Parts: sequence; C-alpha cells; structure tokens
Amino acid sequence: MTAFIDANRDTFGVESICEELPIAPSTYYATKTRPPSKRQVEDERLATTAPPWWGRLDGHLSHGEGVDDG
Repeated sequence: MTAFIDANRDTFGVESICEELPIAPSTYYATKTRPPSKRQVEDERLATTAPPWWGRLDGHLSHGEGVDDG
C-alpha cells in the first residue's frame, strides 16, 4: 500500500489518498520513517542468498518434488 501511495503522492497528496484507503496518514509516515524490522532484514538477507531456482518454485517444495535445473 505504501508503494501505491509513493507512486501517486505527487499527483493526489498523501492525505487525499489515505482518505480513500484503509490507512491513516500517520501510519503511512510511520512506516516510511521507522527502521526495518528484524524480519524484514532477515527476509532481505535470505532473498540475496536463495538458490536461483527458488523463485521459480514460488517458495514451495512438497515431499518428493525435485528441482529441474536444466
């Protein structure tokens, strides 16, 4: 939701957008200024170290499934 606000804030303004969405302007601004959570930091770290085929599996492997790297 913050990406949508960022993309349209110059045209409509944050407050106007937030009136139409289920988010308060203060929540938007808090999201933009607070440091990333431990989870966000770990997700970023893992995203840069994940095997190249992981994205093709959409993050899911079931028992017995193999990966075709070919």
